[in-house]
Amino acid sequence: MNAVWKRAYTVLLTVSFYALPALMLLAINIRIYLVLRRSSHSFCDVDRKNVTARRHQQVSNNIACVVLIFLLCHMPFRVTALWFTFAPVSDIRRLSLNQMLLIIYMSRGCFYLNHAINPVLYNFVSSKFQEEICSLAWSLKQTMCCVLQRRKMSHSSYTSSHVTGKTAVVKNNSS
Repeated sequence: MNAVWKRAYTVLLTVSFYALPALMLLAINIRIYLVLRRSSHSFCDVDRKNVTARRHQQVSNNIACVVLIFLLCHMPFRVTALWFTFAPVSDIRRLSLNQMLLIIYMSRGCFYLNHAINPVLYNFVSSKFQEEICSLAWSLKQTMCCVLQRRKMSHSSYTSSHVTGKTAVVKNNSS
């Protein structure tokens, strides 16, 4: 492939899949932040205003984290692609195979890490999600306690005895 087309293609991919999404993320999230900030000033009740302000601050922090993680995780992959495209061939040939593979795998790892971190950012940072996880854990604990209690009661109310070499189940009336 012609070197000029290869470079143009790499730049196009970088702009299309890194620069434009980053700018769109920033613009949309700044807009969300401004709307939240404007709406938090409209309440007259001081207590309600404080609660709303805290929630809006949390949303703003989540948005900032999502944008920052996107920028940081996608950057090594895009920089590596640009470097391999625009660097002199002599510089790239100086790298050993292990060094080149390390660079490629680490940049790809960061790229995929963004997609693995997003659910954590969206869910585990959310206070509603944390409340639901605690509620789920509590209900699972209650369910397990009930199951274990029933199992314990069923085992203690029956005993086994040997009758002519065979095991028979006899109800224990002592309880």
